[in-house]
Amino acid sequence: MDALSTKTAAAAEAESVAAVALGGGVAANRSLRRVLRDRLAPLGLRLLVPPPAWCTDNGAMIGAAGARRFAAGERAGLDLEATPSLPLAR
Repeated sequence: MDALSTKTAAAAEAESVAAVALGGGVAANRSLRRVLRDRLAPLGLRLLVPPPAWCTDNGAMIGAAGARRFAAGERAGLDLEATPSLPLAR
């Protein structure tokens, strides 16, 4: 948390932003929210964070997409390569 909050605060200050948004699964971490808010406050920066119920982990979304494909009978061979732009839905 220290490294993330320190680097975020430094980047926000260097770029002269008005606020910092925290999202994704890591945004559900209450301690990180507190540490980052405390680090940004002296700089006059607000921390924008969605409610914890909206802080979903990308891994959960990928798992759900994979479960649907598996249930539909889709299988990949052992020669499958990582394709970052592969669509989740067809």
